[in-house]
Amino acid sequence: DLFTHDVNNIFSVINSSAELISNYYKNPNSTIKVEEFPEMIQDQIIRGSKLVNDVRKLFELEEIKYSIQKIEILDVLNLAIAYVKKSYAEKIIDIQVHTPDEKLLILGNELLRDIFENILINAVKYNENLTVDIVIKISQDTREENEFIKMEFIDNGIGVADKKKKMIFKKNNREYKGSKGMGLGLSLVKKIVESYVGYIWVENKEPMDYSKGSNFIVLLPKAI
Repeated sequence: DLFTHDVNNIFSVINSSAELISNYYKNPNSTIKVEEFPEMIQDQIIRGSKLVNDVRKLFELEEIKYSIQKIEILDVLNLAIAYVKKSYAEKIIDIQVHTPDEKLLILGNELLRDIFENILINAVKYNENLTVDIVIKISQDTREENEFIKMEFIDNGIGVADKKKKMIFKKNNREYKGSKGMGLGLSLVKKIVESYVGYIWVENKEPMDYSKGSNFIVLLPKAI
């Protein structure tokens, strides 16, 4: 399944990096540049830890009923931003948040942070620019007479092709965003959002060209 596929990929990268480091120390005159391999191993360990955490929470969402309460969005969002920047400290990440000058409360729970972290991590991982630019726009919206907080996560990454825009949220999806696997993160995000009776979808940053970046849009029920 997808979990096994991703775990095998993680172990393969770690094993290859370890072998190259070992070969270098056996032959110091080798032309192999080992400086980047410890960073690659660390990145895979972070990826593996996140993958295990996502699987656990997917299982819990199917087995456990989480309580819903009023939550202030910006407090949770700031924690998620800090976590992602710390996890990818070697990258230049510029995150701008545009928000109304008021307290923004939604109906959710402790899983809200997982929504933000997974979307932000994808924006960082699937990005080939020297600087990862992410703009988060927060506004209010109405759908079928219900009030929502609308959050747009706009990045300058490699984008999502139109034919894959719905598939990336499926649990057993084996499709790829660019050349790398999306993992279980977005299926977890969709499941959490739907448990809040919210909505999530992805659009192009620029309407006619998906390769310029993505805009992940999340509607979360506003707490009255």
